[in-house]
Amino acid sequence: MLPGFGYKLHLIVDANYEQTVAFRVTQASKSKVKQARDLIDDLDSTKLEVLEACETLMGDRGLDDGKLISKFWDDHCNEVRIHSSIGYQPPIE
Repeated sequence: MLPGFGYKLHLIVDANYEQTVAFRVTQASKSKVKQARDLIDDLDSTKLEVLEACETLMGDRGLDDGKLISKFWDDHCNEVRIHSSIGYQPPIE
């Protein structure tokens, strides 16, 4: 067996500055979605300013998971910024 096979590298990068923000190396059998959730949770507790500044989160087809998308949207998307960019003003409660 060649070294390096049987492992996955999970990355979150800042595409504007071409810098790695978070990473994890796991066995190839580990779920991409679970690792993505864990990386986002780690950022939430250690580098919240990175998530607050995030405008786009992209991933490959393996990350197309409703729970992951909902979690990121509910926990980290700035509704005021998103709504104001499309001209929507939420009702005052």
